[in-house]
Amino acid sequence: MQIFALAAIEIGGLETMRFKILIASSLLLLALIAMKCPAPDWSSSYTQSADELISGGNGAVVTDLTSQAQAARASQTGQSGKEILNQASGRVLSSGASTPQEARSQDMSKTAETQSNATVETAPVENVTSTQPAAIFGSWSLELNDGTPHPANFTIFQDADAVYGTGTIDLDAGNAVTATASGTVTGQEMSLDIVSVAKVSLYRIYMTVSGDSATGNYVAFSPGEASIRGSAKGVRAAPSS
Repeated sequence: MQIFALAAIEIGGLETMRFKILIASSLLLLALIAMKCPAPDWSSSYTQSADELISGGNGAVVTDLTSQAQAARASQTGQSGKEILNQASGRVLSSGASTPQEARSQDMSKTAETQSNATVETAPVENVTSTQPAAIFGSWSLELNDGTPHPANFTIFQDADAVYGTGTIDLDAGNAVTATASGTVTGQEMSLDIVSVAKVSLYRIYMTVSGDSATGNYVAFSPGEASIRGSAKGVRAAPSS
């Protein structure tokens, strides 16, 4: 039994020795590998902090990247679908403003100016028609005709657009009666009411005046009779002083 015990102890010692040798060999291999790897050079000129990279402290790497980006942009400028590359980059906006607030203010000013110009351009032009009354004062010879001629002669006076006067009118052939005239003139249009005195009748005349002549129509009213319509024309013999 003692022999078997000694044999077991010797076998156990050999296993322990082999395990120790294996560990020592592994440590030796790691040491050799570490000796072959170069140590990092912390004094290298490429060692930069994050702040230096952001601010371009060294400048070499940042400048190179910037040059590459600009070259790529230039090579693609003008290509279809990449029109946005033609626009200027940076903080200066297309309107020339340096801030979004300034650009918005400029846009609002341009919009107000455009609306103002549009209002001026589209404002309707008033058709100014002269209302200066025609000068009709003077001695007029009228002919009123409803199938039967009714000659009339009047001296007309005028004050701005108001006209008035006296004269005679033939109600029947050769039967001239005294009559009065009154009315208004607007531009070249004259409205004249002639009223006979002895035999009351009203001749409401509408004529367009052109120099020393006038043409138009009239409606005659007599008590108890139907109204009569006819044509009217007149010639001014001489202006009244």
